[in-house]
Amino acid sequence: MTGKIKYTALGTFYFLDDKEVSKEEFFTALPPKLANGDGPCSLSSTPAHLSDGLAVHPDQVQEAEESAKKRGVPTEFQRDGRPVMRSRAHQKAYLKAYGFHNRDGGFGD
Repeated sequence: MTGKIKYTALGTFYFLDDKEVSKEEFFTALPPKLANGDGPCSLSSTPAHLSDGLAVHPDQVQEAEESAKKRGVPTEFQRDGRPVMRSRAHQKAYLKAYGFHNRDGGFGD
C-alpha cells in the first residue's frame, strides 16, 4: 500500500493507492513511525549510520570503544574502524565529548 499527502492552496489531501481518503483513514492505514515516543524530526528518532569522518584505525577499535565509554557516550565501532552513530543525538553527544564540530550538520546538530 502506498500513501501520499498532497498540500495545496485548497487544503491537504490524503491518498492511499491513488484513492483519496480521510486523514483518519490515512493514518490508521499508515501510522507514523516514531522512535522512543519522539516526533519524526527529533534528534533521537533518526536511523543509525556509520561515520567515515570519525573512524579510527582498525587496530584502535577496542581502545576507541573504551575511551567513548569513559567519556559517557558508549559507542560501538565496526571492525573497519567506523563508529556506529545510533542517532543524531548520539552523534552530537559524541562530538561534544571529544570537542569536535559537525560542519555538515544542520540546525540543532
